[in-house]
Amino acid sequence: GMLSFAWWNTSVTLYNGKKGSADFQTAYSVILKLATEYDCVGLGEFDDDALYEQIAVSLPKNRQIVQLPEDDAQNVRFNSAVIYNTDVLTDDFASGQFITNLFDSDRSVCDGQYRIAQRIRFRLSVLNGLIDVYLVHWRQHDGKFELAHKRKAASQIHQDVFGSRGERLKSAAAVVLGDFNAEPYESVLEQLRVSRSKSFADKKGGFFNPFWRKLHDEYATFNGDNTEELRVLQCFFDYIMISSSFVRLPGFSCEERILDDALYCPAASEHRPVSLRITWKI
Repeated sequence: GMLSFAWWNTSVTLYNGKKGSADFQTAYSVILKLATEYDCVGLGEFDDDALYEQIAVSLPKNRQIVQLPEDDAQNVRFNSAVIYNTDVLTDDFASGQFITNLFDSDRSVCDGQYRIAQRIRFRLSVLNGLIDVYLVHWRQHDGKFELAHKRKAASQIHQDVFGSRGERLKSAAAVVLGDFNAEPYESVLEQLRVSRSKSFADKKGGFFNPFWRKLHDEYATFNGDNTEELRVLQCFFDYIMISSSFVRLPGFSCEERILDDALYCPAASEHRPVSLRITWKI
């Protein structure tokens, strides 16, 4: 079996009348390339209607793009979209549970509404079961609320996936991808019960983040004393995590990538597209 995901913070949103780092045609080419190579692609900072329409008419017949709805009543804007392979992932529009907006309105932690994630629930043909895909884009600057916001968001995603008591740690199939505005080793992710070890994720449940391995390549190194204090060479905010149920599949393996060829890099940025390909034996 094989399943693949990609994420890109497109940076094409209009800010005060100024275009972001990626121009229209480059963004179109990158997104179309991702859509043809991966089964599920999450897009952040995506609210360009003209770009959406051009992509929609250019996709292969077995690919579908959906702009995820905002929650106007709660004044929560996610600016995201998902493209998926309909041969592999079946949407569940009929049940009314296909897309769910998760946000926090706890005034003791959150000054106003805070976006947590958008959950897209698919039926996965190769495993004959449900899989929840969570698109995340946490704010980068939240003043005194920043750490509390992200910890609360991570905790609520964990509860949404596994239940408040973690009763589904062994079986829940979920993928969390996006721009976390936090490096993989930061404490805000502890609430997600995320591990860099496949064996630990297998024993304890929670999430496995293979992108830890990238921290020891081009993105960061241990310091001279080989302690766990990382010396970051470039901010690394975008990555993909999978629930431990995938790690337990027979013959499981995965390949994580940071896509850095000329097409994917219209400008220097920490927000390069990332992808994860999962394989297992049937």
